[in-house]
Amino acid sequence: VTSAMIRSNTVLPLEQYLDMPDKYPGLAAIPKLYLDAMKDKDGHIWSIPTWFDQNPEDPWPGWASLGWFVRSDVLEKTGLTVDDLKTIGGVEK
Repeated sequence: VTSAMIRSNTVLPLEQYLDMPDKYPGLAAIPKLYLDAMKDKDGHIWSIPTWFDQNPEDPWPGWASLGWFVRSDVLEKTGLTVDDLKTIGGVEK
């Protein structure tokens, strides 16, 4: 579907809007790391990334989650403790 829409010229590539800080400061603030990953083989970007880490150097500054809820029975079965969940590494474990 995406390829057909692009070929039909019914959608426009967005990269021009991502480099207009005076008009679209939010779009211009998207880290280049994420925009580069969205480019197609011709270098075009067809959608705006959302729900990405604002700062790729520090992706977990605390805003990403308002709360973590853990079932104590499941935690017990894993052999972990609440203290083990104080870091992202612990949560991933």
